Amino acid sequence: MRHPTDTKKLPVTIPLHNEIAFGTLRRILRDAGITAEQLIASL
Repeated sequence: MRHPTDTKKLPVTIPLHNEIAFGTLRRILRDAGITAEQLIASL
């Protein structure tokens, strides 16, 4: 995925699995620039 208007944002790859390993999730969050707390708050 790419952000259509903000060129500073980088694409983040999210695997299509039933479950995502903890380390993979941490890496996705790090790449997205958000914390686990921010993810939980947005759910």
